[in-house]
Amino acid sequence: MKTILALDLATVCGYAVRKSSGRVESGSQNFACKKHEAPGVRWARFRAFLVDVKAANPDLELIIFEDVIAVCRQLGFKPVDNNEADALGILHVATGNCPVLTNPVSRKVKRPKAGTPLPTQPF
Repeated sequence: MKTILALDLATVCGYAVRKSSGRVESGSQNFACKKHEAPGVRWARFRAFLVDVKAANPDLELIIFEDVIAVCRQLGFKPVDNNEADALGILHVATGNCPVLTNPVSRKVKRPKAGTPLPTQPF
């Protein structure tokens, strides 16, 4: 079993890690900018969070995240924001039509060679 990180991307980001042992850890992380902080701070916090998750889970093989708005648009809906898209996704799950869960977006985690410094570009 591989270690997987699932993300619900937003300013308050929900996450769940299923470790190779089968144990699940989950929670949420707030990346909101404080007053007088540049918007880029949000991305710096998110990147630091990902680096911390990878350090705590060196066998992390897959990061998966939802793109509910894109799925809703494929289904013919026009959500104005992620909240509306989430509600449409929940409705589809409740009615037994579950494209949000059967069509996730995923990316393989590239494993750097031992001793390689972390990349400086955003993930």
